Amino acid sequence: MPEQCTVQQAIILCLLFLPFICNVPVASSTILFFQQVHANYASSKNTQCRHSETFQLIVVLGLNLVVSLMYFVLFGYGIHNMLSHRHEAGLIYSPARSAVTYEAKVVDDSVPAAFAGPPSLETDAAWQRLLKCTRKIYIKHDNNLVVQKEDLNQVDRSSVSLRDGSGYLASLSVYHQLHCLNYIRQYAFPDYYTRGDGKLGSSVHIYHCIDTLRRIIMCHGDITPRTFEWSDLERHPVMKPRSVHECRKWEPIETYAKSHVPSRANGPILENPESG
Repeated sequence: MPEQCTVQQAIILCLLFLPFICNVPVASSTILFFQQVHANYASSKNTQCRHSETFQLIVVLGLNLVVSLMYFVLFGYGIHNMLSHRHEAGLIYSPARSAVTYEAKVVDDSVPAAFAGPPSLETDAAWQRLLKCTRKIYIKHDNNLVVQKEDLNQVDRSSVSLRDGSGYLASLSVYHQLHCLNYIRQYAFPDYYTRGDGKLGSSVHIYHCIDTLRRIIMCHGDITPRTFEWSDLERHPVMKPRSVHECRKWEPIETYAKSHVPSRANGPILENPESG
């Protein structure tokens, strides 16, 4: 029996110091309990360990294990939440910031997309669905939403007020960028997209869109590494089409835009004060 007590004393000492080694927070009452039990064993003249103390030791050990597991679970959740929202604070305010979450997204350049390829009804429909998630007002192809005075104050800007007094006119920049990309796409097929007057659009507009996308691409500065492989068709290495990028999830942003569409329930959305 003394050998059993010696083993139990060793277990108590291990349990007492293990939380500190693992850097796991433990309640002070738990530590005091372990110290008291160890003292009882050390000072006891009886060579037989009491069953009640052994039972208490098992109970406290179980509780300590539960607390430790809860700590690691909550710690892991906190790390995951921090990683998925680590950019949320941002340097520039946006009313849509709450819709931003991040994901690792596989991009495969070799897979045909509905938005690419020669002009077709299917391709145009895909772009229309992407650009018309919110109502157009007067700015062609741009997607608009309602913001409040507080939102404008956050970025030190002003905007056009809505006719019904519900807020002010705004738009998420991503929709202007998508519009520019679609405009360049159409410009590449003048025979298909030429208007009735024989013109596709202003060259100034094209130059604006090209430089807008250039600025935005450089602004976001995607630093995802791209790798290479040998090809039977080329004498030099070619870039692999598949890569994994850190992306903002698109669906929550689109959902936010849809939920902030200016209402047409009370008639026209805008009214120019200078038009009388």
